[in-house]
Amino acid sequence: MNDYSVDWPIWPKIDSDLESAVEEAVDDVLATRLRAWADDFDRHYHYEHGWDDPRVAAAHRAEGEALRDALAAVLPAPWRVELDYWETNGA
Repeated sequence: MNDYSVDWPIWPKIDSDLESAVEEAVDDVLATRLRAWADDFDRHYHYEHGWDDPRVAAAHRAEGEALRDALAAVLPAPWRVELDYWETNGA
């Protein structure tokens, strides 16, 4: 989930075991993609007006879905990955 001025868009539900699992499972390539996705949100989403470009919004959502799938593929059971894509204005 994105949030304003956050560079790491993974929000474990108050579970230190999950935080450890994420740190172990996420390689540098996936971590770079996650940070770029969060940065893209910061640069193109305004809290009052939404996305500055519908094409950027669509690409951002698609990358969010791809990142969700990539995280789900590397995290061991029983962890489950959900994409909370609340910023749908203009998507």
